[in-house]
Amino acid sequence: LLKMGGLIALISVVGILGTVVLGYCGARISTAVTCDIRNDLFEKVQSFSHREMNQLGVSSLITRTSNDALQIMNFMNIILRTAMLTPVMIAVSFTLIIMSSVKLSLIIAATVPFIILGVILVAKISGPVSERQQTALDGLNRIFREHPEIKPTSVAARLGISQPLFSDYLREKKTPSPERLESIKAEIRKIGAELAAI
Repeated sequence: LLKMGGLIALISVVGILGTVVLGYCGARISTAVTCDIRNDLFEKVQSFSHREMNQLGVSSLITRTSNDALQIMNFMNIILRTAMLTPVMIAVSFTLIIMSSVKLSLIIAATVPFIILGVILVAKISGPVSERQQTALDGLNRIFREHPEIKPTSVAARLGISQPLFSDYLREKKTPSPERLESIKAEIRKIGAELAAI
């Protein structure tokens, strides 16, 4: 009993150390890749003409070099952490299921296509929604950049949103819900109408 308990404790310690090393290596790799992406993107933007800059928009370029690069870093970090663990977990799980019951393994194997289909369906639905959200956020950043007379603090106060949360929206650290995004745009239009009426 003591021998088995010691073996379990040893395996647990090795697993913890492996998880820590994996997290550290994943963070270093994703950070280095993101740094290279930002540098390459910055150099590419510097080669754009004025027409190309106006066509893409300053707010969109800022988003690409900041928020999009951050999203890539987070995605890579998650992939590097799970890509090595998930195949091992799946292989061990199916092996144990087959050893326990062949009929049960067939049932579980039959659900795999439905899971894959569900993932594809969610990606198909969420993709256009994400693109619309990104376009709307680019528009908000453009408005506040091109019209400094519209203060984000004032808009946040009028909407009853905390200033840090509104700043996170503009920096795209957080994504507002479609309803919240529409209310922000409506409030900005209202402010524009009030300024035009002066």
